[in-house]
Amino acid sequence: MKKGIICLILLFSQLVLAEASLELGFDGNIIANHWNPIKLISRDEKAAQLVLRIDQGSLRDGENIVNYSFSIPRSHGISIFENDIYIPKWQKFTWQLLNEESVLASGSFDRRFASPTKLSLIISANPSKWFRASNERAANIAANSLTKRLASYDGISKIIIDGTAPAPKLENLIAAATAGVHVSLLEPLPNSHVEIIALAPDRIQGLGAGFITKTANLINLQNIEFEKIFTNFVANNSIKAPKSKPQIPIIIALSIFAILVLILMRLGQNSAIMTSLSLSLIATILAWTYLMPEHLEITKEQSLQIASGELAKELKLSTIFSLRGSQINIEYPGYLLEHVPFSQQDDSSQIIIKRWKDINYSHKPSLSKALLILEDDKIINRSKHILSDVYIKGIGFLADLKPGEAVILAQEDHKLPKLYEGIIAPLPNGTAIARYGNNVLIALSKAQELSQ
Repeated sequence: MKKGIICLILLFSQLVLAEASLELGFDGNIIANHWNPIKLISRDEKAAQLVLRIDQGSLRDGENIVNYSFSIPRSHGISIFENDIYIPKWQKFTWQLLNEESVLASGSFDRRFASPTKLSLIISANPSKWFRASNERAANIAANSLTKRLASYDGISKIIIDGTAPAPKLENLIAAATAGVHVSLLEPLPNSHVEIIALAPDRIQGLGAGFITKTANLINLQNIEFEKIFTNFVANNSIKAPKSKPQIPIIIALSIFAILVLILMRLGQNSAIMTSLSLSLIATILAWTYLMPEHLEITKEQSLQIASGELAKELKLSTIFSLRGSQINIEYPGYLLEHVPFSQQDDSSQIIIKRWKDINYSHKPSLSKALLILEDDKIINRSKHILSDVYIKGIGFLADLKPGEAVILAQEDHKLPKLYEGIIAPLPNGTAIARYGNNVLIALSKAQELSQ
């Protein structure tokens, strides 16, 4: 009898745990060291917390934990929660859905299913042909698997659509192309795809950091190494440790102080000793005030915007240098480039910085309005700032651009700023680049050549 009751309890607990499931990536394909979509499907649950624990450490160095936690509202019937998280290479990846009373569901992901290689997505009723033609890691997915969140496509290189399956939503393809994906529309497409056909009035249409092409055969565009561009952008924007104050004033002050103490001590009176102690205290306070840095934490905010047409992909970076060591909160989702432990609760990250160390916090990629636009033979400043160091690869430098100004491309002599080092090389000829402060704007040329 007892055994029967225990079996029923175990069976019931398994059914409860099966009330929720967590999906990562597209069709279970996880792209390591990139942003990936997550999807939690639950049923009839109280308010709960979805907790993901990723150990990005190694056997040699030990654990290195990244924690994500999301608030899941109470639901009646089937509930779907979707978001994007940055997933590093991991040793162990576990998740739990829990409330104040118990663990509602849990699971883990095998690291063998994650690869840093970018993925091509195929939307087709006959995908085998395109698996062979794409010649890269690929997955066949349903059109409704796409999202309208730009960060979901961080690890996607191409989306192939041949018209044999239902058409994806227009806003999802716009988000994908803006993120840097090559969206390939293979003609002829049926009337059900007329809305997405309009995205590419020409054979090639630049959109954000990516392109939409409309051709009869699968083609390949020049691969722009956006990861390399961002890595060099980060390197060019590092914070230098503050210089220490000159030591000569301290040496002079100490010498004067020592002479005064010797004179007072030779007097040999109690008042002289008390005066010496008082002077010591005053000298210590003055020295500490002089040597103490003006700011215990130094923060530098910068951004990199990549655009083609009216839309842009924006990558923001927060660099923080701490002199005393501290815990900071950043009210925006992101990840640490240094791959050190941190925690994120919903959209807020908690980070511990050691003394005299800096961290680089990369914000989640976002869609924004293009501030620098290439249009025919003109370059247009759509920002509210004066853009300096305006450079066209293959042509040269232009004069500074005032807000709203559009100028004909013309060459000027100018020295390449350090901020551009390593950024320009991976970009194709005809690309425009400009800056205001620490913010860099890149406008891609639509005249990129197609290669079979």
